[in-house]
Amino acid sequence: AAGGGGGGGGCIERFIPLERLAAALPEGARYEDAVVAGGPASWGSEPRRVRVAVSSDGGRLCSLCMKPIPAFGPQTSPQISADPSALDSGRPIELGSRTDLFCSRACHDRVSECTSASYVRRKLRDLERGVCQLCGLDCTKLVSALQACRPKGRSAADQVWCRGARMKILERYSAKFLERGFAAQRDRLIAQPIEGNAWQADHIVAVHVGGGCSGLDNMRTLCVCCHKEVTAEQARERARKRREASAPIMAAAAGRTRVLRRGPPPRGKRRGRKLSDTEDESEGEGEGEKNKKEDKPGRRRRRAKAARYLSDSDSESLEAVEADAGAGKGERLLPRRRRPRGGGRCLSESDSD
Repeated sequence: AAGGGGGGGGCIERFIPLERLAAALPEGARYEDAVVAGGPASWGSEPRRVRVAVSSDGGRLCSLCMKPIPAFGPQTSPQISADPSALDSGRPIELGSRTDLFCSRACHDRVSECTSASYVRRKLRDLERGVCQLCGLDCTKLVSALQACRPKGRSAADQVWCRGARMKILERYSAKFLERGFAAQRDRLIAQPIEGNAWQADHIVAVHVGGGCSGLDNMRTLCVCCHKEVTAEQARERARKRREASAPIMAAAAGRTRVLRRGPPPRGKRRGRKLSDTEDESEGEGEGEKNKKEDKPGRRRRRAKAARYLSDSDSESLEAVEADAGAGKGERLLPRRRRPRGGGRCLSESDSD
């Protein structure tokens, strides 16, 4: 979602992989396999394999700007620097953390902003403390209040009481959650009161207009209700622009004229096909043959059968049918049944008398 204001970076993607962000390799440089061991938070997990840029003389290069990394770079201790002997032995280079891939904190932050949604969310929380920039709701305090209200037991009655108590807390902090259209956001927050269900990181300039990967300057904190409204407004705006863009095409398509056949299509040809000039002329020539087919006995029988169900108001057409079908044999065709004008069953000649 996105609102208005701010400046975008001209990117229409939310996240970009490191391979596309990195600068070109210097002459003679190459990529080597490396292993990131991680810190105390990742103890007991498998090491993560990455690729490290290495210069021609064996020195490591920054994964973003391709500049040489200092002896200790952004590291805090010399024990986590890479072992140079690993290049000659053929085994992967061992790195202490992900920061060892970059020459400075600025390069590390730039890559994290473009590749990690969790990093952007953590930095945004440190800047705005979870306060919605539109309605002013303090989502952090709201989540803390909801988490403090816990069910006393595991019974259904305790769960119902907890839900009712959390509903009152939610109404006290923000009545917007109780409005129509936010039931899903309200139920999700009451069932699982965490910050991820209370606020979202929103792009000030929309991603589809060039606001992607533009750093924290283009990000803001919005509660889930405001985020839904902004997203819906953005979707309506995009739909309006699509309609305006397709309006000339639709007008041109509506103005096209199609020449269709007036009668039934000939055998083996599709109905509604556009006729050429030669077919239009041939259609006029075939009217004489069509009039000859009108005198066939089968057509007289079908007209006589249709005349059986004519009403009294169709007397003129009935006389025309009788004159056309029975004039040659000197006989008169009378309808066996007559359909009443107001509906109901058909009457025979005796019933009508």
